[in-house]
Amino acid sequence: MKRKPYPKIFFVLFLTVLVSLCIINSADASGFFGGGGSGSNSFETIDVPAGTDPVADSAGDTLTITETTPFVFTGTAATDTIDVTVEAGADFGSDGTLDAGSVVFGSEITNLSGDVTTSGSSATTIAANAVALTTDTTGNYVASVATTSGITGGAAGSEGAILSLSFDYTATLANNPGLSASEWVPATTGLIFEGSTANTNELLLTSDDPGSDITVTIPAVTGTIITTGDTATVTATILADSSAVFGAEIANLSGDVTTSGSSATTIADNAVDGTDLSLASEVTGDVMYFNGTDWVRLAIGTAGQVLEVNAGATAPEWDTDDGTTTNWDTIGNPTGAGAIAMAETVQTLDWDSAATAAAYDALSLTFTHDSTTDTNTQRGLVIEREATAGTATFETLVQIGNNDTDGLVSNGIEILAAAGLITTALNASDAEIGTALAIGSNDLTTGATTISSAELDRLDGLAGTIVTDATAVTNIDGDGMTITAGALNVVAGTAITVGADSVGVTADGIDGASLTDAILLDAATSFGDGGTTNYTTFSTAGVITYAGSARPRRTIVLTAGGAEAATTAAASTRIDGTNVDYRVLDFDQSADEQAFWTLVIPDSFAALGDAQINWQSGTTTNDVIWAIQGLCVTNAEAMDAALSTAQTVTDTALGTANQKNEAAISSLSFAGSCAAGELLHVRIYRDADAIGDTHAADARLINVEIEYLANAESD
Repeated sequence: MKRKPYPKIFFVLFLTVLVSLCIINSADASGFFGGGGSGSNSFETIDVPAGTDPVADSAGDTLTITETTPFVFTGTAATDTIDVTVEAGADFGSDGTLDAGSVVFGSEITNLSGDVTTSGSSATTIAANAVALTTDTTGNYVASVATTSGITGGAAGSEGAILSLSFDYTATLANNPGLSASEWVPATTGLIFEGSTANTNELLLTSDDPGSDITVTIPAVTGTIITTGDTATVTATILADSSAVFGAEIANLSGDVTTSGSSATTIADNAVDGTDLSLASEVTGDVMYFNGTDWVRLAIGTAGQVLEVNAGATAPEWDTDDGTTTNWDTIGNPTGAGAIAMAETVQTLDWDSAATAAAYDALSLTFTHDSTTDTNTQRGLVIEREATAGTATFETLVQIGNNDTDGLVSNGIEILAAAGLITTALNASDAEIGTALAIGSNDLTTGATTISSAELDRLDGLAGTIVTDATAVTNIDGDGMTITAGALNVVAGTAITVGADSVGVTADGIDGASLTDAILLDAATSFGDGGTTNYTTFSTAGVITYAGSARPRRTIVLTAGGAEAATTAAASTRIDGTNVDYRVLDFDQSADEQAFWTLVIPDSFAALGDAQINWQSGTTTNDVIWAIQGLCVTNAEAMDAALSTAQTVTDTALGTANQKNEAAISSLSFAGSCAAGELLHVRIYRDADAIGDTHAADARLINVEIEYLANAESD
């Protein structure tokens, strides 16, 4: 704020007074020249000639200057000096105007008023709200505005500038906003909150697109907001009596009403009885029925009324018995011999069960027989044709049928003995019965099996019968017995008789009895698991083949004398024993020596098995390492192809010299396809230079046994 130029004006007045005093009181007034102005001691300009030094003569002089225009003091040279001394008590009055630059002291001018006020020599006071920014000021009156998390728009201030601040909606969870504990910021899709720990894990509160204005009211109570993903926070104190509870938020109900997680509530069968039901104005004898919407009450009728369906067939109603229904109170005379005589008409009794009817007996005839000494015959229900003059056939006395094409009848006639014994359930032994039982093409079922009509037909025309007991089937007169499916099981200890000879059956199999008659097979027959994996098959030509675990193991023996002469071959030596002469191959202890055999694989060959190397030595300690390799060669294959990878066995010499040592190698695997009829090359060698071969003498190979699995009895 700029101060008004009062001090300069006072300074000019001081100079004017001083000069005036000098002019009036000076002993040498020639140095002053006045010009202009009007009236006594009044002038506009006081000139001070060059070289003069005016001095006031007395401190008590009074100079009065009256002028309506501003005073001007002008020096005539650049070096002129004007000294103004104001004595104490000088009074400049309240008139006159002070130019800019004047010096004003204390109470020498009248006190200021208005927006700026003074009081004597005290401090100047600016009135409240007297300074208008921009109008009465220059420069920046707001230095700058700095923003923090969630605020944008801050900048350095400038005169007249408008700084706009707004929320910063750019924060996302992915670009960690770096909040301090318990802070929040606006985000691109809502509000992001930092928890009680400042880290990179924040909570975003957002909203679905509402589609229209939605108001969400948070209750004015202290608590925790529950979300759909919260499975453990809901407690009994949260739920009001009428609350709907879903899923596993409360324990499952048990008893008459059960729940299981979020599935539907289930009321147990027969859990709701009459005491749990209530109808408005209910009284004894009322009937409840469903009206299409709800269960409602039909009030009890009056005596003699019957329950009927109304004319619209929509509800039950009570009505007076008008004869449209008939009550059979008695049939004949209950106390004597009664009879009902019917003309040639059709009589029908109909029962109609509900769609989900419980078990019921439509018509029951109950007979009471209390006698303990009556020896006469009693029959509960007798259906018979009376003796008349008619001769025409009466086709059926009792017919049981099922006319419902989509409903099954389990039993046409069911005979039960709930407690007492029924000696004969069905007796058709009368001599005048032509056919006791006709089954057509149907089956007979026993407790253990079913006998078809075709099976029964096989008995037709035979002179004898099939007689069975616990161990045998006998009397198949002159004809064979064919088993087209399944198996013939012969119990151990019994016999199958063929002609004059018998085949005994032991606990383990069939005895080796001689048969003078042949066993004929009309198709290939398998023994074992039924021809699926492990079995032996007999063809109609008598050829035997094997499969799976039924395949027998056979052996090819490679003798020392049958080995081929080869490079670095083990020496062939004949041993002349005391009792036996035989040939061996001596495998050296210091160098690898070998032997070869070439043979034809048998036609019954199915797969390679194991090998056994038989050897001896005059030394009884340490180990020999034997190795075997093989190559199977079929038509158009190279005879000198690579052998298989060597399979080895380390065998320790027995403690007695020249005893037979057996070294076994399991699961042989030779190069080539190795099938029946192919050539087989076999190489045996001693790995004498191996570290593990420590037998310090020749190892004498006697022979090699190669085992294979056979799939046929004959080669």
